[in-house]
Amino acid sequence: MIMKRISAFVFVLCTGIFSIFAQGEMKPMTESEVNAFKKKMAAEAQKVNTIESDFMQLKHIAAMAGDIASTGKFYYQKNDKVSLDYTTPVKYQIVINGSKIKMVSNGKTNVFDIASNGLMKEMKEVISACMTGNLQAMGSNYKLEYYQDAKEHLVKIFPLSDGAKAIIDEVNIYLEKSDLSVTRMRMVEASKDKKAKDKDYTEYQFSNKKLNADIPASRFSIK
Repeated sequence: MIMKRISAFVFVLCTGIFSIFAQGEMKPMTESEVNAFKKKMAAEAQKVNTIESDFMQLKHIAAMAGDIASTGKFYYQKNDKVSLDYTTPVKYQIVINGSKIKMVSNGKTNVFDIASNGLMKEMKEVISACMTGNLQAMGSNYKLEYYQDAKEHLVKIFPLSDGAKAIIDEVNIYLEKSDLSVTRMRMVEASKDKKAKDKDYTEYQFSNKKLNADIPASRFSIK
């Protein structure tokens, strides 16, 4: 359970420098369109040093009738500091700072060393790639597909390593064409039934984004 929470968190970090949303029929991008998109993505990433925003997390469980909603605050500081502070329905915190991840729940704190865990180290590479806008840095452990419609880009991320595939089926990141802001990210969890139409997923929606605001160092403290 802890590993699933961490894995879900790490993938949401990839949405950090952008902002998120999108619907409609997407068509595959051509090679030249993908190259132009990557170039613009990297340029936009360089402009952002910090992000502060509200977020809503929707947890969809196929066996349940309704989704479970949580809300809180999201903080990011370049290059590798992120905090998700859940406020409702319960208080919960996940922080990443360098090679460490901290999880705080019910007054109990757990700290993990990314470097000592192969899967977490791999996912840290995903964080770095997304935070710098260099998706190619994700290497051969992930397959990326690019789509678009008149208003948005869609990046689909498929893990290829056995460790990541055991937890995550795919991640969909939607970015507005105007400024490459990301309004929604959905992580679909791995399922034993590969043909199932309704799979468990976690979706994050971001709003009220503030770029390059001062964020206290204490937000990312890991002790």
